[in-house]
Amino acid sequence: MARLPPSTSKAIRQWLFRIDLEDLEDAYAGAIASLAHREAEVEQMVRRQLGLDPEDEFPPCDPNDLEDPISEIYERASDMDARTERGGHLIRKTFLIALFHLWERHRKPRIERGAELGADRTRVLKLLDDLEAAANCAKHPPGGPAKRIYARRPDLFPRVTEQAQVSERTLHITSEVLDEFFGAVWASLGVRREGSPLVLQMNE
Repeated sequence: MARLPPSTSKAIRQWLFRIDLEDLEDAYAGAIASLAHREAEVEQMVRRQLGLDPEDEFPPCDPNDLEDPISEIYERASDMDARTERGGHLIRKTFLIALFHLWERHRKPRIERGAELGADRTRVLKLLDDLEAAANCAKHPPGGPAKRIYARRPDLFPRVTEQAQVSERTLHITSEVLDEFFGAVWASLGVRREGSPLVLQMNE
């Protein structure tokens, strides 16, 4: 069987990468949407238990009354919201790792061989390096990977005051940061992704 011309082989690889990347983004969007739905469910639960209509304001509670029923309802809702927030952190870290592995498998070898990234090459490469360092921190126990990303991006550790505190648990990946990483991976394909904080005019 004859080998495909290099240009055809490259086009197929790029097409497969784009499909995988689009699927990953769709999965991430679905996971985030489910969290937003969960938050709405918590609010509906509180309104139902308090007998409130959608337009009604929430009544105040009495923090000094240990048996105040309103305080108990708010406390349960707060616990549920906290679990949802922790779930959001876990989801973003999971997709951070998945995004890195996708890029590592499909595109990193070409970048290392000098694939064209256009005028914003330096910015894109920095973000891709940040993606790798953050993913390694998320995957491994405290140590070298956490220290490396902390040195590069201390903003990803907003509650850390000294290097000894950095770890996967203190790594904080916001939706904006993950969107930036998605933008950098798209940019490695030469794609300008509309609506991303990373708006790059790349060479096709």
